Amino acid sequence: MVYHPPVKTSTTRQRFTDRPIFALCCALSVSSFVGLSSSRAEAAPPGADSPICPSVSSEVIIGKAVATASSWANLRSHDNSIKVLAKKLISDADAHKKTPPAELTCPKGCRPSAAILFRSVPNKLLTDYGDRELCSQFLAQTERTPFTFPTRTFTSVDEIQGWFSDFSQGSGEDGRELYKRCSGSCSPIYSNTIKTSGGGYSLVPEVVCGHARDKDDNTFTLSSAIRFSCEPEPKD
Repeated sequence: MVYHPPVKTSTTRQRFTDRPIFALCCALSVSSFVGLSSSRAEAAPPGADSPICPSVSSEVIIGKAVATASSWANLRSHDNSIKVLAKKLISDADAHKKTPPAELTCPKGCRPSAAILFRSVPNKLLTDYGDRELCSQFLAQTERTPFTFPTRTFTSVDEIQGWFSDFSQGSGEDGRELYKRCSGSCSPIYSNTIKTSGGGYSLVPEVVCGHARDKDDNTFTLSSAIRFSCEPEPKD
C-alpha cells in the first residue's frame, strides 16, 4: 500500500466574494444596471401600477413668528398667542400650497405634491437643572429617531389648531402619551406634516424631546413652510 500524506488546508478559506473574478463581474453588472436606471428614470418597471417619481423636494418658507404660551393670552386669543399665530401660519401655508416653485420639474406621469410643515420650538432653555442628564439622553435619541404618533384627520384649520393646543399642553390622548415619553422637565420640539386629504387634512406629528425650556420666558418660535415634491398622477 502506498502512503499518501494528508493535504494541508488553510484554516481561513477565501470567500467567493473576495475573489478578483467575482469583484470584476459585480463591477460590470453594477455598471450596466446604473446605466439602465439612468436612461429609464421616467419609465415604470414592467407590471408597475404607478410611475417612479423622483425623490427630489423643495421647501418654501411661508412665515415665522414668536408666540407666547401664556394660558391667559391663549384663553383670550391675544394676537401674540400660540392659538392665534398657529392658525395664521397654517392658513397662510394652506393658501400657497397650490403654487409649486418653478425649479421643481416632475416627469411624465408625476405631478407636484405639497405638504405643510408646521414647527414649534421653545425660544429659551435652561442650562442648569435637575433633569439635564435625562433630557440630554432624550435629545440624542429623538434627534436620530423622533417620537411619532398616529396620523390624525381634521376637517378644518381650526380643528388642527385645537388639536395642537391640547397636544402641546399634554391634554387629550396624544398629549398625555407625549408627556409620558418626554418626561421630567424635558421640553418637546414639534414638527407636524399636514396634507390635504379627502376634502380635509391629515396630520403626522413628530417630536424631538429636548432640554427644559425657561418658563419665565414662555415663548416659542412658530414657523410654517411648504415642502413640494413629485407624486404619481391619479389614474382616470
